Amino acid sequence: MRGLFLVSWVMPGLVVGAIWNWIPSGDFGVLNFILKESGIISGNIFWRSDPHYSLYAVIIANVWLGTSFNMILLSVGLAGIPADLYEAAELDGANVWQRFWTITLPMMRSTIGAIIALGLIFTLQQFDLFAAITSGGPNNSSNVTQYWAWDLSFRQYDFAKGRNDLRHHDRLRHVRVRRLCPVHTPRGARMITTNRDRLMLAISIVMAAIYLFPLYWMYITALKSGSEMFATPPSFWPVAPQWGTYAYVWESRDMGRYLWNSLVIALGSMALITLLGVGCAYVLARYRNVWVDIGLFLILMLQVLPASLMITPIFVGFSQIGLLSTPRLAVIIAVAAKSMPFFVILVRATFMSVPQELEEAALVDGNSRVGAFFNIVLPLARNGILVSAILIFMQAFGEFVYSKSMIQAAELQPASVGLNSFMGPNTNEWNNIMAYATMYVTPILAIFVLLQRRIVSGLTSGALK
Repeated sequence: MRGLFLVSWVMPGLVVGAIWNWIPSGDFGVLNFILKESGIISGNIFWRSDPHYSLYAVIIANVWLGTSFNMILLSVGLAGIPADLYEAAELDGANVWQRFWTITLPMMRSTIGAIIALGLIFTLQQFDLFAAITSGGPNNSSNVTQYWAWDLSFRQYDFAKGRNDLRHHDRLRHVRVRRLCPVHTPRGARMITTNRDRLMLAISIVMAAIYLFPLYWMYITALKSGSEMFATPPSFWPVAPQWGTYAYVWESRDMGRYLWNSLVIALGSMALITLLGVGCAYVLARYRNVWVDIGLFLILMLQVLPASLMITPIFVGFSQIGLLSTPRLAVIIAVAAKSMPFFVILVRATFMSVPQELEEAALVDGNSRVGAFFNIVLPLARNGILVSAILIFMQAFGEFVYSKSMIQAAELQPASVGLNSFMGPNTNEWNNIMAYATMYVTPILAIFVLLQRRIVSGLTSGALK
């Protein structure tokens, strides 16, 4: 069940932005219909075009996007609370709320603090949602630092001012997170009744259905005809599914070329990060001194740098050395630099789970340090490395800001840029856009469904370490 709540996290940001561009659409969006039927509002709200509501449209999409990862971290923190504490409190007569306020909340304090800090960092990094939903408008009502800096550099071509904005933004991100979750070792089994299990399962199913509704709406919108798509009230299942929409979009938008470019960038980034990151993660896992700790801190700091702000100095530097003449290679290097810290953190946790005594025994048997690494450590850590590499692939497959900024030739642009160009300010081809998004995101979701247990395990292991 936990894997279902990571769906939004593995989806490309432009796809999430496209979905939440359509759901709150003024006259025909399903969000207004649900709010009116619930009695919350009396008339339609034009979420994207009204300056009073445009920022809320992005906030709603960002909350949906970030909820999944936060729930995984919370589940890790809750699993680390010793069960015997609850048993002792229950024997002393404490009710559910008393146990929550006296045990759960105090022991989850560091986890909740880390979630708040990471939420702030990830929100300050957010670019794709602003680009897909509002583009900073109308009248700059939803503009933010990271989008404004990119707009200055790549639309107004004021690179100097964009770099100044980067320095200002850096002052907002000096948040130091020492560790994600408290590490505890459960000492007893939880006393959970069958009825409570059933109740929690029912609640989880309802929450999953609500959470996955935007994804469902994307799939059924792609199958609707033009008249059914704008029907009032909206239909929650297509009367006559238009399967030909997929073939039309595939041919008219040349999706094969876009997906091939996304695949090249994703595979190249994954290979480069894996090649360079495994050794770095091993050193950080096995050697502990002040310099290694400084290196780990710097790696963590690199993780919080927003791509939309870093693209300005990267673009200038790549231009000066002539790397922009091979734009896909430039994007691969930029993505590798951005995603390397995430890979190193996850693989470091994998190496830390390999007993060091096995290496010591190999050294006693005459193996060198390099031999012990390749013959002992690497085979035992390969599953964790594979999962981390797949996560990097899924992130790179949805990369947008570097490709949008550095790849000008349409024949080299990835699917994320193609989707962005499909969504104009006054577009009404939402069935075609959702068909494009469906074909773009379904391979990623298929990989995730097949490997969700290992992916969730790898993420939670990294959080605990």
